Amino acid sequence: PFDDGSSELAGYLARFQPAVQEAARAGLARPERRIFVPELEAARVLEEAGDVAGVRQRYQEIADRARRAYREHRPSGDVITYALGIAQDRLDLYERDPKALPPVATAAYLAARNLFDAGDLATAATEVEDLLAMPEAKGLRDQADYLKAAIALRQGSPEVARGLLAPLAQGKVPSPKTPAALYTLARLDREADPPRAAKLLEELLERFPRSPLADDTLGELASLDRARGDLASAALRYVRIRSDYPDGDMVERA
Repeated sequence: PFDDGSSELAGYLARFQPAVQEAARAGLARPERRIFVPELEAARVLEEAGDVAGVRQRYQEIADRARRAYREHRPSGDVITYALGIAQDRLDLYERDPKALPPVATAAYLAARNLFDAGDLATAATEVEDLLAMPEAKGLRDQADYLKAAIALRQGSPEVARGLLAPLAQGKVPSPKTPAALYTLARLDREADPPRAAKLLEELLERFPRSPLADDTLGELASLDRARGDLASAALRYVRIRSDYPDGDMVERA
């Protein structure tokens, strides 16, 4: 799984072999899945070295590979979904103007995000508050607020999350986290207020048709159509997924 022409991965093989073995013991034995454990670690090594261009490329490769693997295996809650979430969050981070990424603020954000990924929500929440108090982190406010909302959701506080996500979704100047905020708000509303959920999803598609979440958004809209008995509209959504997003992870479902 490491033979992809990457000198970085080849060099870290010995260091990450225990992680690969642990993934296999956890039932993630297929090479398409277990490769994400060392790839994520290799990306983090580049991150610590400050190689922004290399890190951006590495996370893009991880995200692309995760989507391909997701299309093939349709997993639920396993390491592919985990890897895709981390990679996309990092791409959102590194999409910014480098001037908005002072090293001290970036390091603080990554520390909080890594704690979140490890499941240490209490410490991650403290780290996020410390980050938000840093003058250097002004350009990362949206990223930090989205992480804070994700922590609140994991802790069972959806209303707190809503309060953090709404400004990200409604901001006149969109941030890299605006599509994810719209999508998450729609998912929160889909049971209690399906029309509002549909409105948020339609807004996401209109404003961000090339977002990595666009095909998922069409899938959510199709599910809402089916729930209200509008099978014709749902079918059109699925056709659009196949025509507009042939490389997305929703193609097989469509």
